[in-house]
Amino acid sequence: MAGGKRQQKKLCCSKKIVVVSYVATGLLTATLVLGVFLAPAKVNLSPLEVVTGLAWGETAVASGFYYWKARAENRIKLTKAMVDDWADKYGIDAVATLAGIVLNE
Repeated sequence: MAGGKRQQKKLCCSKKIVVVSYVATGLLTATLVLGVFLAPAKVNLSPLEVVTGLAWGETAVASGFYYWKARAENRIKLTKAMVDDWADKYGIDAVATLAGIVLNE
């Protein structure tokens, strides 16, 4: 690109939460696995086991929220596109009724 700055995509907050969650869980899991195989026998890893398990639970919740949010946003986008495409063809009343049904599911 001549003379222009590269446009970087800005991550939304929920995507940042998911990324940080996956990274933290991966690091905790790797630390636990390394600790199990490389730590001396007398080292107590049970606190790390608990925190790693909780991190996996948090990752599951963050992923579930992100997918739920994406589904809701996609439903709105698709309904808007449907209304724009079909309003002239079938009439706004019929399309509005159908859009209401789709959005309430």
